[in-house]
Amino acid sequence: MPEKGTYKISRKCVDCGHEDEIGVTRSEAAFILVDIDERLGATCKICSSTLFSRSYETPTPDLALLKEWAEDEELHFSAYDDDLVLAEAENLNIILEVLDTMPLSDYKTAALMSALCILVYDNSSTNDAAAGQLRLRVIGELNKRLDKLKLADGLSREFIKEKVYPLLDVEV
Repeated sequence: MPEKGTYKISRKCVDCGHEDEIGVTRSEAAFILVDIDERLGATCKICSSTLFSRSYETPTPDLALLKEWAEDEELHFSAYDDDLVLAEAENLNIILEVLDTMPLSDYKTAALMSALCILVYDNSSTNDAAAGQLRLRVIGELNKRLDKLKLADGLSREFIKEKVYPLLDVEV
């Protein structure tokens, strides 16, 4: 049974099948701030194995979480790819709000701009009308922020830049 919060982290012993779970807060879940092995110990209570499969319940990013992330350089939605986690159509408005209203580090700005590029890329290989409208809207938003896009240059993957950058008004 979870100790606190509304999000669960669970692990299952690969050897004996024993399962443990802990409850974590929304922020702890969103930013992967809790290590279940540190909380419960590195070995299975039943067989002492150290081999586990793990699962994590995580909240969908919203404005409050994105602001919390933006204000703290140590917070990440993912160990490696904040931009991939954020690159969802439902996050577009909150990404734009944070970009336009908050002071951000170069890394956080780059991650948000890279997320916008990923949105364009992901919506470029379809004939779906809604995807086309989203792609055009995001291209327009990127064009308004070309100065910030330069910060994303090192973070954005080359294959994404090759597809997205030619669609923009100014070469970056």
